[in-house]
This record gives sequence, C-alpha cells and structure tokens, in this order.
Amino acid sequence: MVSRRQAIKYTAVTGGAILHPGGLGFALSATSGDQEEEDNMFLKGHFAPVSEESTLFDLEVEGELPSEISGAFLRNGPNPIFPADPYHIFDGDGMIHGLYIDGGRASYLNRWVQTEGLRIEKAAGKSIFGGLIAGRPIKNTSNTHFIQHHGKLLSLWEGKTGGPYEIDPASLKTIGPYDFSGTLNHNVTAHPRKDPDTGELILFGYTDQKPYLRYSVVSNDGIIRHHAPIDLPFPSMVHDFAITKNYTVFLILPFLMPEDLSKSGYFPDRGAWIAVLPRYGEGKDIQWIPIDPCYVFHIVNAFEQDDGRIYLSACRFNKFDLKRPIDPAFLYEWRIDIEAKSAAGKRLMTFRPTDFPAINPNYSGKRHRYAFLDILVLNMSLAMGKYDYETGKFQAHYFGLNRRGGGATCFVPRSGAQDEDAGWLMNFVYDTRQ
Repeated sequence: MVSRRQAIKYTAVTGGAILHPGGLGFALSATSGDQEEEDNMFLKGHFAPVSEESTLFDLEVEGELPSEISGAFLRNGPNPIFPADPYHIFDGDGMIHGLYIDGGRASYLNRWVQTEGLRIEKAAGKSIFGGLIAGRPIKNTSNTHFIQHHGKLLSLWEGKTGGPYEIDPASLKTIGPYDFSGTLNHNVTAHPRKDPDTGELILFGYTDQKPYLRYSVVSNDGIIRHHAPIDLPFPSMVHDFAITKNYTVFLILPFLMPEDLSKSGYFPDRGAWIAVLPRYGEGKDIQWIPIDPCYVFHIVNAFEQDDGRIYLSACRFNKFDLKRPIDPAFLYEWRIDIEAKSAAGKRLMTFRPTDFPAINPNYSGKRHRYAFLDILVLNMSLAMGKYDYETGKFQAHYFGLNRRGGGATCFVPRSGAQDEDAGWLMNFVYDTRQ
C-alpha cells in the first residue's frame, strides 16, 4: 500500500492496533529495523531494531486508499535501545509505529514507549535490566499490544510486574502508567478482550507466585468492578484467553514460567486444561476440562453454541520452545462440553502454519464465520488470508518474493455493513530488497 525508498521493517512476533471507522480494533505484530548485530537472529535482518524516531509526511501511495478509512494504523513491538545480553526479542523496548490515513493521503511517525525502565537505562547509557534469557530483574517494556477503553489508548506487555502505559494516539507521546483510576491491583498481560455489546474490558495477569493468575472485569466507565484471584496447578504462561456472552475461557498449558526463568520450558507431563469461568465468577467456580498437552499463543475466538457447548478456536503448537520459536502452529478447534467436563479437538488447516489471528471485532465472544490469519514460516509472515469455518476454505494473499508481513493482519469492518467479512485487511509489508 505504501512505498518509500527508506523502507520500514516489521517482524512477526508481537502486538499492534488499527484505528478504523467508528473505533479501534486490534491485532498483533512486531517492529524491527536495519542494523546488523552479531549472530543473534533477533538483532539482525528483518528483526533488527529501528535506530531512530521519524516523522514522514505525504507518503507515496501506489493505487488508491479507501475513502472510508480515516484514522491511524498502529503497531507496537520490541525495539531495544540497549539489548540485554543474551537478548530475546520479547525483551525489546516498545516502539509504536503509526500510519495515519485521511482523505487518500498518508503520513507516518514512530516513537518509543517511554517506560520507567527505559528512562533508567537511557540515563545510565547501557543495559540495566535482563530478560527471558539474561539474568537480572526484568523491566516493563510495554512492547506487545494495544487496547482502547474509556477513551484511553493503552500500550501493553507481558510480564509478572507492571501494568499498561497510556499513549496519546495523535502524537504517540507516552502519557504515563495507567491503573484504571486506582482500581488495578495486579499486572496485566498483552491481550485483554472487549465485549462489543456491554463495552466491558476483561483482563488478567499471571505471575510466578500464588495465586498464579488474577482476573478482572472493567466496566465501560474505566473502573474495575470485579476481581478474582485464581489458583493454577503451576505457573503457566497464559498469553491469551477468550470470552463468550457468559464465560471467560483460559487455556492452562504446560509451558511453565517459574521465578527462575532459566528453568522455564515446556513440560507436557504436567497436564493441560481448558478453564471455563463465569464472567463474574470466583476461582472456585472454574470448570476444569482436560485436553491433550500443547501450547497456544493466540486464540481466534470463543462463543456459546445453541446446545450450551462452547466453541473455541486457536493457533495450536504441538510443543513450544520459547528460546528458539521455530515450531509451526496450526488452526485448531475445541468443542467444549462443560457438564461432561470434556472437549473434542481437531486441526482445521492441515498444511498451512498460521498464527496472529483476527476476526471482525464486532463478533468477539459471538458465533463467527471467518478468521483472518497470517501464514508463517520460521517466524516470517509470508501471506495473509481468510479462513471460512463453514466451508473449510482458505483464501490467501501472498506478499511476494522477498517480502515479509507485519505478523498480524488487521480486519477493518466497513461501517454499517451486514456481512461479517465486509471490510478491509491491513498489514505492514517489508521488501527485503530495499
């Protein structure tokens, strides 16, 4: 969509957002740049950090931008100034990239999220904090995702401490930490879910100390109205979750994140469960449903079927290695019978590895027909496409030779449209030859 001599690179790992007609919708991606660093795969090539903040006006446009789209297409992802040693891409400082579209014209700016940890390191002029592989305390990098609630744009990350940072969507200036008017009492992970009917924001955080998970429901006025601590069988890395009309659905999977991160890893003998909680329930109200061990970073959606069962689909790994994430994920579904405490699972796409799913945000927690996915090979996004749950067909758009996608296709629904898939798919694409 946008072409410039000075290319902007985007990797395929963490989070982002898009401001579209009528509101803000979300997807996942990461950011990178063009410097080469030693032999670490996460510091070179299309993963390499962007070294500067930029403001660019009147970008060249090939083709025509839809007149109905006016707003900001935002991406958040890890972009270290002082990489920890050894460095993992999840450790990088958050950098927000904004593509602003209005009247068929486009402009761009990128800014680091000015977290407290980054402020300390900039003052010292060196790396102070550790990460998933390095020792030392970990900082809140605010590098993974966005959510908008009660008129606030919030930058998020995944860690055992810290909460959101509020961002000004026009300037991308960091306003500061955000605690929902003082009602937040736990950390917040990267993927809250918003109910399109009630306006509620449902969120959680996990840690390496009991209770391993804390769960909250934020009303549409920006205040946490319900909170519940939840004891898990072990300190599971719970990256994502889902909501339905009446329930919150967690996947408790055997990738452990203990206090000593050097002992983290995938332990299938510890078991795996789907945990179904009434939206305003307590930990004691969870229905624990055993499933085959696996790992899931990203869930597509969940909804309650007419017979009372819950449908859940996600991008499922057979196993996962966080330090070298090269195993593929495939689109998968579970049909959950709460009363029988059982779930039947099956793979939906057998030969295309996919991740970073999105749906029409108006269908979150509801029966949906389509999922919008990225095709990934060795952490590289090669295509985006649409999966039809009714027909089982997948339509793909490949980015082309030497081109890499942003790792998360965003769906922008057309205002007032009745069809679920009426709208546009948007992604950043980097041409490695430029």
